[in-house]
Amino acid sequence: MDYPASKAQLAEHAEQQGASLGVRTVIEALPDGEYSDAAAVSRAVGAVE
Repeated sequence: MDYPASKAQLAEHAEQQGASLGVRTVIEALPDGEYSDAAAVSRAVGAVE
């Protein structure tokens, strides 16, 4: 995964990698925007859960 990445790019990458429905659902729940790195995605996921 190349960063920065948008929510749409994260979702596309997850689908291409065969991510589970649960993972894809969490990605869809993330706020729209651009994520600078994996740590930024992790922080956003923590806020969603």
